[in-house]
Amino acid sequence: MEFKVTVAFDDAVVAGAYQADFVFNPAVLQFISYKPPLEGRFEAVTVSRISAAGILSTAGLSCTSNNPSTSFTLGNLRFKVIGAVGSSTALSFGSPSFLNAAGAYRAISPVTSFFKVVDKADRDCDGVPNDRDNCPYVYNPTQKDRNENHIGDACDERATVVASFSAAVRDRGIVLGWTTNPEAGLAGFHVLRSEGSDGPWVQLTESLIAPRGNEVRGAEYTFVGRIPTRGDSFFFKLRAVEVTGRATETEAVQVILRREPRLPGLKSPEALPKNAGARP
Repeated sequence: MEFKVTVAFDDAVVAGAYQADFVFNPAVLQFISYKPPLEGRFEAVTVSRISAAGILSTAGLSCTSNNPSTSFTLGNLRFKVIGAVGSSTALSFGSPSFLNAAGAYRAISPVTSFFKVVDKADRDCDGVPNDRDNCPYVYNPTQKDRNENHIGDACDERATVVASFSAAVRDRGIVLGWTTNPEAGLAGFHVLRSEGSDGPWVQLTESLIAPRGNEVRGAEYTFVGRIPTRGDSFFFKLRAVEVTGRATETEAVQVILRREPRLPGLKSPEALPKNAGARP
């Protein structure tokens, strides 16, 4: 099981320095891994260690952003459930503190969540256990399946998680932009490129682009790719991957490059946009 930990504040906090302990019952949860915040602002030092049984100590410092905010993402915690059915545990912060806009550490009240190990897990709390739920990560108590493909309508509609997708050529490269609908159960995105609309497709992203939305709201994304040295036309599309492993892809977007004839001894000029903002 994995938790994304986000805290909110009444005043502005510099998203850059933090320290906190995560406290849990080691007889129920076994710590697997900790991923620091994924917003790209934590490039200096991040430390995590088990300081005692059931206590994970974390600390981080960033020199890449000083923009005050009223929310703060601590990262992702992953645990393995080892407790027997009926056992329970509290997962809480121990003495968390963050750097505020005035340059001083500010403590916040501890936050606690309680968990109980059950025989039949129900991830979306819709009353249907995961092993019988045709859409286990989206609340769908009716289990409607109009096209009878054994995937609930609530998850079929996830194929439209990408609300818009465009591509344009800019001085810095080929810029892809997209917006999303609510992102319940979404693991992230891969960017694909091809010289033809039917492939073969090359995956440009080494790892998933982390989701920025949540169960109730979408987000905006930008990806910048290099301009290929050869070829005048390319196609791009997105692959949206869910935490279940299920993946859906957008329609391909074409980008046409206008290249000037190259004379001997001269470098080829920058590619210029021809269909900026193209949509599928």
